[in-house]
Order: sequence, then C-alpha cells, then structure tokens
Amino acid sequence: MANKPTHSQNVETIDEEANMTIISRSAIIHALRSNPLAVEKAILILYEGQTADEKVLRGTHHDNRKGFNTAHAKLGSYYAKWILSGKKLTSHHLAKAREIAIYYAGTQLLQAAKEKQKIKRERTQDAILSARISLRDPFQKTVGVAWLNGRG
Repeated sequence: MANKPTHSQNVETIDEEANMTIISRSAIIHALRSNPLAVEKAILILYEGQTADEKVLRGTHHDNRKGFNTAHAKLGSYYAKWILSGKKLTSHHLAKAREIAIYYAGTQLLQAAKEKQKIKRERTQDAILSARISLRDPFQKTVGVAWLNGRG
C-alpha cells in the first residue's frame, strides 16, 4: 500500500519550465507553415526591428541585424504596412511572406519568441506570488508584486 502524502507533499510545486512550451527554430517553422496568422505576426515582428528611416524608405540602411535584410526590406515592409492597415495576406503574397518569415525563424523570430516566453513566465510567477500572499492575508485583497517591491 502506498503511503499517504504528508501536508508538505500536497503543496503544489511550481515548475515553470515544465509548463512552458519548448521554443525552437523547427517549432517556429511549423507554426509559420500551418498558420497564416503566425506569418503575419512574424512579418510585424520583423518590421518592428526596422529603424524609423528604414520604415519610411522601405529599405535597410543600418547593419544592426534587426528587421529585414536588404533582400527582404522592400517587400517585407510592404507586407507589414498591408497587415497594419487591417488587411490579410492571401495567395502568393502569403506564400512569399511565409518564405521571408521562415528565413528569420532561427534568429530574430526565435529570439522574439523566447523574450515573449520569459515575460509570460515572469507574469505567471508574479500571479502565483500574489495568490500566495492573498491566501496568507485574506483581508488584503489587492496585494501584488508592486506592493512587495515598494511601488504600491
């Protein structure tokens, strides 16, 4: 017969790494190939990396390894502006945008996905901490991490 777990064994442990999806170049490529919305988001992420003058001129003028490279800048910027106007990419435009996005899957898009995951992990940890605090002090309903850090 199995031993009954003690109270300390019943306490939920938090393993944020186990709860997070592993992000890789192949996972990003899979998303880009299977989801048109992922392609549009990728184009916008790359466009955000363009400097202000590159956005205006629809080209690459700074060697900063952000945004589109010279070969993709004109068409990538065009697609980004199309998407930002509220329109969807379709047909051969979607296919070309997908090719562009896949080119950056192992670099800028992977970095952006990991940064997003890190922020999500931090927010989850903040929410867990806030929940634990409210369980200890039921009269303090709005306690948050900002309060703990002296900002509340």
